[in-house]
Parts: sequence; structure tokens; C-alpha cells
Amino acid sequence: MRSIKSSLKTILTRIKPVLKCQLCAVTVDVEAILVDGVKMYTSVKVAICVECGKKVNEATLIDKAKKKTAEKKRRLKSFDKYARIVGLPFTETTADAFSEDDVAMCREIYMGLKQLKSYTIVSDCGVGKSYYASFIFSNLLRESILHHEQLSYIRMRDIFLDIRRTYDTDESEVAVIDRYRHKRYLAMEITDHQTVVNRTKSKFESDVLFDFVDLRYRNWKSLRTNTATVFISTVSIANLSQVYDESVVSRIVEMSDRIFTIRGTNRRYKGKDDKIKIIRNE
Repeated sequence: MRSIKSSLKTILTRIKPVLKCQLCAVTVDVEAILVDGVKMYTSVKVAICVECGKKVNEATLIDKAKKKTAEKKRRLKSFDKYARIVGLPFTETTADAFSEDDVAMCREIYMGLKQLKSYTIVSDCGVGKSYYASFIFSNLLRESILHHEQLSYIRMRDIFLDIRRTYDTDESEVAVIDRYRHKRYLAMEITDHQTVVNRTKSKFESDVLFDFVDLRYRNWKSLRTNTATVFISTVSIANLSQVYDESVVSRIVEMSDRIFTIRGTNRRYKGKDDKIKIIRNE
């Protein structure tokens, strides 16, 4: 008890201090504290009035908000940088417009990839398969941005071009394929608009895709597998064998834990009805 009273004497005084706000110089009223029935006052030397205190608190909150916004922008800038390296076609993806089925599909694929399961997403042009895949891979990237080299999103048409360019350089076709051979998570657009129109691929393109798929397939078959793939196609599995060799299609089907077929209309036409005019020659 003595120690408590002695410590109180060092911070309390019977003399009411006259204090001025250190910001606006207004006299600050110091409230008394009753100690054993005696009015005591805190022996402070610096004070801030109520109004200035509100301003300080508001300024502190604003400063914290600014720092939070700056940090968010820094993180977004960092994410955009790595999203471009990974090759995501969409970097700003949200689930705001997703249906319950969309959310369920994305969640299943996301959780399945983390368990090293592979999937195939099939839909017509503009329905959203690339967007869904970007959304899933964006979440994987945010989780492991320090290991962004484990993820890649590729379009086979770009790979075909890269390989053709090697004919004029010292780089080999094998080197191009090996860039993606051991990617932990790989999204592959195996068809494009030309596939839809022509329903065929050259022998060169079929052979290159086989090499890609076969490498992922062998990793998948291995007991030491550490890779997962999302195949993205504008052509149904039933018709894909008309485009590529059956050996490619059968491997994709065997690897896929599930094949999602998305029905819908081309989203690029949404809200554009006034732009579409039908011209008829009578």
C-alpha cells in the first residue's frame, strides 16, 4: 500500500496545473482525481485540447488510410508485374458476376490444383473459360507470389510461333518446351479461333502439342508427380479428336479429374445489341 501511495505522489499534485494546448494555446481544463477524499491533479506538462485531439485523431486515421492505400497499390503493381510474367490474359478478375455454379467450379478446380489434380474447361468463344482460368490462377499467384515461376498460362498458338522462331536462332525446339515442362501449375489454351473455323491442325502443330501433353502426362503418371494442368478448349472433347491426334485427346481425358463444359452466349455481345445491324439485300 505504501509503495502505491508513494508512486502516486510522483504523478499527482494538489495544485491544479495551468496548461495550454500545445497546438492552439487554448487553456486546457485538468480534471481532478479524488484520492482519500482529497482532490489531486495529474502533473502533466504537455496537453492537447479536445478539438485539437479530434483533429489529431482524424489526421492519424487519414494517414493510416493513405499508407494502407499506398501499400495496396504497391501490392497491385507487384501482382500485375508477376501476372504478366505468368502470362495471365486477365489480371483484374473478380467473382462479382459469377453464378453459384461458376463459383463452385472455380473453387473445385482451385482446391483440386493444390492437390495436383488436372482439369479441362470447354466452352464456345467468349463464354468465359479464359476468364475463369485467369481467376483461378490469380488466386494461386497471390498465394505464392514469391514462387511465381511455378505458374504459367500459355496459348499453344504462341508456342507454335516461338518454336518457329527457333529455326533462325541458336535456341532449340526442346528448350522452348522445357520452359514449361516442370511448371507446378500450367494452364494451356489448346485451341483458338482458327481451330473453330478450320477444325484441323497441321502435322507440326499436332506434334508440338503431343510433346507438351505427353510431358505433362508422364509427370502425372509418375509416382513423384508434382504438376497439375488446366486444359482450355473451344472445341468439345468429342470433336477434339478431329483436330488433334487421338493420342493427344486420350491423354487429356485420362489426366482430367473432371471436364467442365460451360454453356452460354458470347459475353462480348452483352449490351451491344444497338451496335449489331442486320443488312438484307432485297
